[in-house]
Amino acid sequence: MTYNILILVLSISFLGVSFLPRILKNSMLSIPIIFVSLGFFIFKIPIELSDPKSYNNIILRLTEFCVILSLMGTGLKIDKKLNYKNWRLTLIFLFITMILGISITTILGMSFGFSFPIALLLAASLSPTDPVLASDVQIGPPNEGNEDKVRFTLTTEAGLNDGFAFPFINLAILFYAQSVNADNLIMWFAYDLVYKIFMGGFIGYLCGKLFAFFLLDLPNRLKIKSQGEGFIVVAMTLFSYGLTEIFHGYGFLAVFVAAIFLRDSEKDHELHVVMHEFSDQTERMILVIVLIFFGGFIANGLLDKLSWNDLTFSLLLIFVVRPFTGFIALSFAKMSFFEKFCISFFGIKGIGSIYYISYFLSKNDLEIYQRVWSIIGFIILSSIFIHGITVTSFFEYLDRKKKRLTKVTK
Repeated sequence: MTYNILILVLSISFLGVSFLPRILKNSMLSIPIIFVSLGFFIFKIPIELSDPKSYNNIILRLTEFCVILSLMGTGLKIDKKLNYKNWRLTLIFLFITMILGISITTILGMSFGFSFPIALLLAASLSPTDPVLASDVQIGPPNEGNEDKVRFTLTTEAGLNDGFAFPFINLAILFYAQSVNADNLIMWFAYDLVYKIFMGGFIGYLCGKLFAFFLLDLPNRLKIKSQGEGFIVVAMTLFSYGLTEIFHGYGFLAVFVAAIFLRDSEKDHELHVVMHEFSDQTERMILVIVLIFFGGFIANGLLDKLSWNDLTFSLLLIFVVRPFTGFIALSFAKMSFFEKFCISFFGIKGIGSIYYISYFLSKNDLEIYQRVWSIIGFIILSSIFIHGITVTSFFEYLDRKKKRLTKVTK
């Protein structure tokens, strides 16, 4: 009976996600808000879920697949040419907000009673802007334009920072295992920080160039037209990720880099649009499942271990740490205050954070895992509602300001 109910709910959800984006386009509601709420009510009434630890491996793999599909789709929709001038703001913003954010959050976590490894785990897990749930603040599909500084920075940051957060997750694992000494820290720096990031970027670059040759260049030379482009994008995603993981690099980084270099080849090619659409649709299908079960876990007590202390800590991360570090990173940028505010405020948290916690729990038996899940769950839920409700009005205002400024300068 339970299985049949889930099948029915999922079928209705998949149908709904096909037309909801058009209905919600100018609404304060968003797809994450609707499906988390749906999951909450479904699992509150007829179905019970035990805590996330019982499903850790399923959560780990489902969120992993959702993130890599999102990273591929994110990379494929970037129109701007790949050069330092276009990416300079992103790289500086990413470096400052990640290092400063992880440092401040770790210190804050320790002041709220967490041990250093757990505070670092929370800081690293919550440092990236989520590429899955941040679609409303990102640039549009390929060749549609609308790549202003705000959307471009948030899009490229979300694409890159999942890979750069991983070394700090591994550092938290190292400290939690109490196997920290000078040799291990040097190994962490050389292997987890330098080698794995390098391999992620290098293999991603090779895969992007390889895909560009086989998908764009070779068919033109042989005068043939490829078929099944949608399946090609899934194959590309899995190939980039799997190959990089075999060589112990960061697969998240490789997938995004591969998409960037593929997209940078023949930017006007129609294949980019087709592949992005299929990637986006597949990602939404997985996202619906994740969000419904996330709502179900909330209905079954995910937030029960949340204390007032944890609540304060969580709200500080959302409303103070990310905006503060964002403004520091953008202090040099030639942008209006409102543009800086949008980039700093919309550091949306989501599926990536769930993956990192599941990854940590797959390596360690964490006694306070329920408390950690409560904090992560509350921050993601808050981000879904706070950012989801405000994004439409904020970005409509941003676009109106941009149009007024364009008219004045003409």
